[in-house]
Amino acid sequence: MLILFIVLLAHQVAFADEDFFLQILNEMNNNGGLQSPYRCHEQKSIDSKINEKDLLQQCARDLCGSPKEGASAHIVEYNFQQYAQVSSLKKFKEKYEQRIKEKVRERFLLNQERIKRYQKLKEQGKGSINFSHWDDKEYSTMAGIIFLNYQVLSEREKLLKEKTEKFKQGLKSYLKRKEDYTQKQLNPRSILKEEDAYFCTEKECQEVVKEYYQAFNFDKYFEKFSAANNLELMTEEILSNCHSQLAMTSLKSADFKKIKERIPLTLKKVETFLKTFSPESKSSESFMKFMKNIEILYDFDRARSHFPTEDSFYQKIDQELAFKTTTTKSLENIGVWDLTKNFLYMWMGEELALNPLENFSLCSVHPLLSNDGRGEINGKSILNVSLFSALNPEYGEKIFAHEVFHYLSEQSLKGELSLETSEKIKKKKECLKKIYRKGNSSLDSYQKGSTLTLEEEFADLMSTKALKENKKLVICTQLRPTSDGLSYTDLTPKSYRGGHTPVIVRLLLEAIYQSRTLPPSCLEAQKYLENEFDFKANCHI
Repeated sequence: MLILFIVLLAHQVAFADEDFFLQILNEMNNNGGLQSPYRCHEQKSIDSKINEKDLLQQCARDLCGSPKEGASAHIVEYNFQQYAQVSSLKKFKEKYEQRIKEKVRERFLLNQERIKRYQKLKEQGKGSINFSHWDDKEYSTMAGIIFLNYQVLSEREKLLKEKTEKFKQGLKSYLKRKEDYTQKQLNPRSILKEEDAYFCTEKECQEVVKEYYQAFNFDKYFEKFSAANNLELMTEEILSNCHSQLAMTSLKSADFKKIKERIPLTLKKVETFLKTFSPESKSSESFMKFMKNIEILYDFDRARSHFPTEDSFYQKIDQELAFKTTTTKSLENIGVWDLTKNFLYMWMGEELALNPLENFSLCSVHPLLSNDGRGEINGKSILNVSLFSALNPEYGEKIFAHEVFHYLSEQSLKGELSLETSEKIKKKKECLKKIYRKGNSSLDSYQKGSTLTLEEEFADLMSTKALKENKKLVICTQLRPTSDGLSYTDLTPKSYRGGHTPVIVRLLLEAIYQSRTLPPSCLEAQKYLENEFDFKANCHI
């Protein structure tokens, strides 16, 4: 579940990371929606020598259609023009495009100087961090990167298991200091000093930080960072983001009648399913009473809350273009830590580690076209329904049901459901764990508030079963096309985006839950992925 923190704490449906999508323009309203992703495709036999990328690409196409006819939630380069006004595109190109290219080039050149500075430091024998003197102010960020992201670390690098008691003691020390600081903040009588905000002041914490960064491979980091510092690709990414944001300002209001009529029917289907899922209990009745207290918001403007008008978009662009880029001269006397600290947050994310545009504010957000999710406003639980769901009610009801089953899981964990129902939910989750042949360290910590794969798998499975007559593959909405619309990106089986199982795996599982006959490409994809994932766990039976 992707969590958004505003007043709303929204899970972006796994149709998120993470998940969804809209058609909002008059043209799309007029033609009745996007083309179906479930067209007939000629299924060719699979070449045994086909590589991973082509194999997973073909499977996604066979299930969802080509990117240009599929159900992606993203505005990308090949399709943004159908969303944005012609006059807007002309103004953007004439007034901003060249200036944006120049700004990206400034960052590119700055990155090159960073790389040169590291090479010089290495030649001088200064290519690592010197911990001879611990400086709380200087190294507080280091500790934060490690300990505030320890759940990510435990998933990515199994650090909590491998670092044993030493790491756990360091973490305990860090969190204790952080908690003390929080309590002081809440106490109006406290006089806070700058050093109160340094949480790695004890030896247990510092030893872990030293050990971790001394083992960090800066050579490998800068080698990959250098390869990623590609001016053409960086420019393409930023312009694509800008175009997407501009297109968001052109979204039109929709006819909400169909989704408003469908939501009560969807809740009825969920109730009917729960009665068959746990027939001997009254959990379905108590859960439906709970759901009546959830306020359903048809707040479709939230999908473009950051890009409300074209004028506000241009105002933001002007502000960002006026911001002066760090000069290369400022790099002349800094050490290896200062060269890297602004990028290490991305390193924690592994696949995002090499982003040469990290902390580059200009059009940094590539917007999704939906915002379905659970949250809280003024202490009241809400469930937001997006414009995408309104315009595409068959997808929308499945997204809605997915969120409803997150509520069911939470009620079970809180002991609000019958023992019988809770036991059956537990058994389903135990079955879903078997999908991960090599385990997943995040699976058991949902009660700690983490964003986790298991809960997403549970919501996927249950919503598919409850709405079994709806044959839409809603995970198709999560596939992101390339900027030219010729292929899908991020199909790697290693990408746990937003706490979700890799999208290609979720797509295969959804098709299996629907008892579909898989095309040859997807049968081969299953074989390719079977060392990591068990597609015969049969949790849907």
